[in-house]
Amino acid sequence: MVDLQVGFKSRDHGDGFPFNGPGGLLAHAFPPTDCKHHYDADDQWSVGAVPGQFDLETAALHEIGHLLGLQHSNVQGAIMWPRISQGMTKGLDKDDMDGIKALYNVCLFGSS
Repeated sequence: MVDLQVGFKSRDHGDGFPFNGPGGLLAHAFPPTDCKHHYDADDQWSVGAVPGQFDLETAALHEIGHLLGLQHSNVQGAIMWPRISQGMTKGLDKDDMDGIKALYNVCLFGSS
């Protein structure tokens, strides 16, 4: 059994990957063996597309991708693209699903 640890942290918070304040690094997660993901408490968060704020669900989906072993994507529409903008939401892209299929050799959402 693995404990998933989620937290909002500021600046240097003891994991060797400090946040740099509003508008910088938003979040980070450590792949499968660590199961921690942190969000920068100094950024403005929302649920949904709110101008001037980052969508927590979009960021969480990206960080969960890292927890599952995905790396950043070079496909801009993918959730694993390394940047998000304020006031926007994103979901899974074919590239994200292909990455999970490659890692875990599974069929997702009825796709082949």
